[in-house]
Amino acid sequence: MYFSYNPWGNIDWIIDKLTHIEKWNFLGVVSTEERSLGAWMWLKDKGKLNNFEMWKIKDVDNPPSPFKEFTEKEYLKNEKNYFRNGGQKLLEFALLESDGNASEFFNLFIKKTEGDLILDISAMPKRWFFPIIRNCIENPKIKNLLVTYTIAKFYSKKQGEESQAWKYFPSFGELPEREKIEKIYIISAGYQPLSLPEWISQYESSKKYILFPFPASITGYTRIWDFIRKLEADCFNYNNNFKIIYVSGFNLPLIYSTIKNIIELEKDKEPIFIPYGPKPVSLAFAIISSMKHFPVGYTQPWYYNPYYSIGFEETHKKAPKTMTYLLKENGNLLYLPPEITYS
Repeated sequence: MYFSYNPWGNIDWIIDKLTHIEKWNFLGVVSTEERSLGAWMWLKDKGKLNNFEMWKIKDVDNPPSPFKEFTEKEYLKNEKNYFRNGGQKLLEFALLESDGNASEFFNLFIKKTEGDLILDISAMPKRWFFPIIRNCIENPKIKNLLVTYTIAKFYSKKQGEESQAWKYFPSFGELPEREKIEKIYIISAGYQPLSLPEWISQYESSKKYILFPFPASITGYTRIWDFIRKLEADCFNYNNNFKIIYVSGFNLPLIYSTIKNIIELEKDKEPIFIPYGPKPVSLAFAIISSMKHFPVGYTQPWYYNPYYSIGFEETHKKAPKTMTYLLKENGNLLYLPPEITYS
């Protein structure tokens, strides 16, 4: 059963409204980013954690990262902070091991829980949290589901390097029975297109929707336009096949509704999701693709800048500025699937 009731807000506000749940199970990622511990530490300080598990997802070793020394330094700093504050064992994975491992180890964690889960995607790579979101939606053991995302203070100019060629995420490829359906491309604009311009240029005649996160800081606004110009220089001429749509970077219900409206407007075409922008936009992609089996692809960096983001925002109450989204309540998914003309 589906409902169009979509609560969201900062973590302290949402948790205070869900008073019938005393403690939450929690899954997140410890990374080089300070914000990776923001939600976990706040929940622990408030006595709201039951079972929890943190993962460490390491960059690819070959090719070697030019950031290796700094990456190890920042990992060590955040790991010490984690264990100093009562953290338990970290499970370690390689970045490209998401296929199978994400779902397998998530299922092992869920066996220890009681149905109330917070999934923190603040520092979780997209290729990892997409299959986990699908599992959360499909798993009847997960009764109440919150997804959290902590907002960083600053972002570095380079977030990743040496990207792979464009590929579908594992288990999010195109279904064989839909190969002949005309495609549209829905691109979440971010700061760094990596090798996307080269790949997308072969689909010049296909319709493309660019989701522009707005409002943005002056620096963010400039960088997003640079992202779009790199695409346009390769394959776009501002024709009828190229549309920019301004959408919030944090308001998940609004983001979701915008994407759902695009899909229903083009309901005889299959969307391909391309997530580069804010994580809440990627989360909306993950929810829809999990329900309707739409393809999702990306030019995965081999390694990330250890200073991908610096610090995290706080509220006036000194809580982390952690956007929190209620996806499931009492076993019901709170987001309606889009209507399409094919199966």
